[in-house]
Amino acid sequence: QAGPWTDDALLALARLAWPVASEAGLLETYRPEALEQARSALERIWNELQDSNSAAEAGYRLALLRVLPEPGFYDPDGAIAVAGSLPTIHPDSPRVPDALLLAARLHLRAGRPARARELCWELLSRFPDHPAAARAWLIAGRAAFASGLRGEAMTAFGRAQAAGDAAVARRGLEAATLLDRLSFGLLRSDPAYQPEGSMLHLPERAGDLALGPDDRVSATLGRRGELWSRTRDGSLDTRALPGVRAVAYDAWGRLWSAGGNTVMMPAANLVLENNREIIALAPVGPAAAWVVDSKARSVLRVEAGRGVVVEATLPGKATPLDLVGTEDGGAWVLDGRRRQLHRVASDGSLLETRDLESLMRTPLALARDQLGYLYVLDGKQKLVVIFTPEGEMLSRVALPTAGEGALARPDQLAVGAAGDLLLADGRKKGLLWLR
Repeated sequence: QAGPWTDDALLALARLAWPVASEAGLLETYRPEALEQARSALERIWNELQDSNSAAEAGYRLALLRVLPEPGFYDPDGAIAVAGSLPTIHPDSPRVPDALLLAARLHLRAGRPARARELCWELLSRFPDHPAAARAWLIAGRAAFASGLRGEAMTAFGRAQAAGDAAVARRGLEAATLLDRLSFGLLRSDPAYQPEGSMLHLPERAGDLALGPDDRVSATLGRRGELWSRTRDGSLDTRALPGVRAVAYDAWGRLWSAGGNTVMMPAANLVLENNREIIALAPVGPAAAWVVDSKARSVLRVEAGRGVVVEATLPGKATPLDLVGTEDGGAWVLDGRRRQLHRVASDGSLLETRDLESLMRTPLALARDQLGYLYVLDGKQKLVVIFTPEGEMLSRVALPTAGEGALARPDQLAVGAAGDLLLADGRKKGLLWLR
């Protein structure tokens, strides 16, 4: 229990129970009892055997375990506490760069970009040749942008593209393209968006749209009771889901869907009380989401195992149509009848309301990009209005109404990693990319 090999034995036990050693493996499935065994062993090393040569490795693995998207294990604040202190307690550990990167990512997700930026620059200055440096440029760029440093953000995204990691380079290019489009492209005289190719036709009108990793497109086909998905290489996947109305991807790239009174989460299904009709969905954690109930005209926060935990406070006779999550666990809600955007906190309280009446006639759909900008589709005027993360109007994008890419009745919208727009046309029963 307290011998010279105790820390090694506990670390070996944790590795056997949960062999994940990087963020890339967080979506692999393990039995809850194995995860609990790993947690117990890692916590004992970190809390009781801090002077051992296994402590730094155990600490990093414990921080990873605390960002595992599983109920009972997901604890981002606890992960920050461990990952953030590891470089100070064990400054010579080879896990220091990984811990700095993880802490920076979590601080950024928690809405603390200044701290995320500090940790990224510490990593980049101390370990410029470490594999983690490529991803640090991405986080540094996002943190700089969130801090209002657009020039620094563009430089960081450029460095990410030159870091030698193909996946990071693609993400850096997407982020730089989005930043250029938001900062400059929407103000240039040439069109910021052009149709790409011809319209992709569906068996019926799409009820909801979502974009996942690598431009994976998912759409609900309500009458057929199917969830339709298409990958970048063109392969199709159709899943039978009677009553499906809403689809979304979470921060881990996992697919969620909903319809009637059921939310299909990655790990389990959540069945709410009867007389619900869920038409929109926005995940805000590994096992929680905001949903729109069209029958009650209400917005609810639901959690696996608990059902409805919060009902948002909306003004007057609101008619919520769509919603997106925010970094702090709240949501922006599109009110179609009153033509307004409402921002609600994680506890459901109303934080602010933005009036859209002077900007659009028929708001139908709401989307959010990776930098937090909001996109609202006006179906009747055939345009998309873009707002800053704070809800200030940035620009209006006219949709094509002539030629091969003409839209007859746009009614759904999704936004890609580079700010590309995916529109669904209800009359033509098709999808059109605007790049």
